[in-house]
Amino acid sequence: HETELLVERLKDMGDNVFHDESTYAAGDAVFRNNSNADEFFVVLRGGVALIRGEPTRQRTAKIISGAGEVKQLQGSFSNLVEAGDVKAFLHVGGIFGFVDYILDRPRLF
Repeated sequence: HETELLVERLKDMGDNVFHDESTYAAGDAVFRNNSNADEFFVVLRGGVALIRGEPTRQRTAKIISGAGEVKQLQGSFSNLVEAGDVKAFLHVGGIFGFVDYILDRPRLF
């Protein structure tokens, strides 16, 4: 049934271009929860973290460990941890937003 919906949507597009390429910087939101699902995405370069929940910027000021001083993570992974609840990380070739697109419903996360 989902395949039939996709075929119908492609027919409705006629001779229109089938895709646009967009570039996002680290930390940019591609879409937000409950937004209109009028497109889906394929990762062509880099990677994308699928995050649920609101961003959190809280950091622990002091970390105690029996193994000595513990340094906080710096770089891309720490940015993801600060951003919210990471549900998945997609690499080149990963597809996301497709189910909401094909079912023509608002984004679920």
